[in-house]
Formats: sequence, C-alpha cells, structure tokens
Amino acid sequence: MSVEDTEINAQVRKVFARHLVNLADVTYRTVHKRVHIHGWLEKLPLAGCKMASDCVDTIFREMEKIPGVIQVSVELENWDRVGRGFQLSRKGQDALIHGRPRDHITGGASSTWGLPDPSSAVRKTPAPAEKPSNS
Repeated sequence: MSVEDTEINAQVRKVFARHLVNLADVTYRTVHKRVHIHGWLEKLPLAGCKMASDCVDTIFREMEKIPGVIQVSVELENWDRVGRGFQLSRKGQDALIHGRPRDHITGGASSTWGLPDPSSAVRKTPAPAEKPSNS
C-alpha cells in the first residue's frame, strides 16, 4: 500500500467517525487511489438515531472529495444505490423491523486481510490421558 493510499484511508476513517458510523461491520481499503467499501453501514448504537439515506449520500460525497481519490466503490448489504443517491435495501428494511440478521457480519478488518474471526474460534481442551491397565 502506498503512502497516498494510507493517507486516503485515514481520511476515509475520519469521514466515518464524523458521521458516527459503526465500523464493526464495514470494511474499507484504498488501492491505487480507489476506495473500496463493503459491508453493513449503520450508525453506532449510542448515536441515538438511525442512518438516513441523505446521510449515506453525504458520506460518500465527502469521500469523493478527499484529495487524491479517483473513485469510491461501494457494495453495501443494507443500502442500494439508486441513481446518484442511496435507499435502504430490502435486507436493511427487514433489519429495521425484525432486527439485524447475523449472517451479514463481515468481521470488520479481519475479513479484509483474510484473518479468522476470533469469536468463531473453538477452544478444545485435551482429553485426560488414560492410564494403562495392568491386566
């Protein structure tokens, strides 16, 4: 990753922070000045409000204005691109009514780099050693 890509990533993170985005389920990376964003986009639980379509649009417009950014590629599970803006996807609407599905979780930064999700690890304790019988 180039120094410019690293600086763009820092600016992307600032945009997300300014809009109180929950970074647990959204991943982002910059490659050759192109920002790629995937996952589930919502505000932090303590933000006190839900993400609105105009806010989603504002977030990505701000990212497009970051110096050096050539393109912002967005693939979200709970938002669909409609023209130049965004609207809540069917999955996002269902989440508002029934709660978020747990199968969407991207694992945060772990999935970007292919690292296992530590919460899915199973700890195995060794079986007690059997004593040999003297028969």
